[in-house]
Amino acid sequence: MAMLKFGRHAPPHPQRQIIVEVDRPSFVYAIGDIHGCLHQLLALEQVIAADIAEHGQSALVVCLGDMIDRGPHSAHVLEHLSTSAPFERLLLTGNHEEMFLDFLEAPHRQHPWLRNGGWETLRSYGLDEDNLFEAGPQVASQRLVAGIGQDHLAMLRNLPVCYALPGLTLVHAGLVEGLPLNQQSARDMVWLRMPEPAYGGPQPFGLVVHGHTPASQPIVEPFRICVDTGAFATGLLTAARIDRLGAVTLFSSRD
Repeated sequence: MAMLKFGRHAPPHPQRQIIVEVDRPSFVYAIGDIHGCLHQLLALEQVIAADIAEHGQSALVVCLGDMIDRGPHSAHVLEHLSTSAPFERLLLTGNHEEMFLDFLEAPHRQHPWLRNGGWETLRSYGLDEDNLFEAGPQVASQRLVAGIGQDHLAMLRNLPVCYALPGLTLVHAGLVEGLPLNQQSARDMVWLRMPEPAYGGPQPFGLVVHGHTPASQPIVEPFRICVDTGAFATGLLTAARIDRLGAVTLFSSRD
C-alpha cells in the first residue's frame, strides 16, 4: 500500500505523557489504526475478548492511535472506546488526533486535517460542512465544541503518547533507532515513518509495536511490529498479541 502523505505536521499536545511500567501482563494486545471503522473494531474486540477468556491470563489491550478520521464512524468509535470493556484498555494518541486538536484551536476551511479525513469525522458528529464556517471562525469553534462534546474532547486531550513496559514499547508511529526512550521526541512518536526493515539489532526500548504506516499485511520483524493494515481502505483491522516471552500472534477482522 502506498504511504499516506500529509501537508502539515501538527505538534503533539503539550500535556502528552509517556507511561513507563515496571512489569507487564501476560498478554499485550496492540490494535492498529482504527480510523473510524467501528464494525471492524467491534468484531476484533470480540475476538480478543474470547482469546483473553480462553487463556485466563492477565491482559491489556492498547489502541495505537489514529482512532478517528477517514472512516465513517469516528464519533461512534470514540464513544465506544470511552465506555467500559470486558478487558483492561489503554488508548494512545496518533497524528490524526493531534491534527484534530490543532484544527479545533483555529478552525478554517483550508486546514490540512480536513483534507486528511477530517470531514468524515465532522460528519460523524452531525456537523454540516456547508454552514460550519459561514459565520466565521469563532462561531465555528463554538459549534465544533458543542457538536463534539466535552467528554470526547477531554479524552483526546489526555491521551498518552507512548506506553513502555519491560522489553516492549507501544507507540503510534515508531521510535528512532538507537535513542533511549527519554531522548525520543513526542513529534517522532506520532509522525515518524519507519523504514523496512526498521532496526539493525536490539534497541534500548525493546520490541516496538506501532501503526501509522499502512501496509496490506502486518509487518513482523525481530525488533518491531507494524499493525496498521489500512482499515479505512482495505477493510482489514489488525491486532498483535505479544506474550511475556515475546511470542507474537496476529488477529484481524474485515468489514
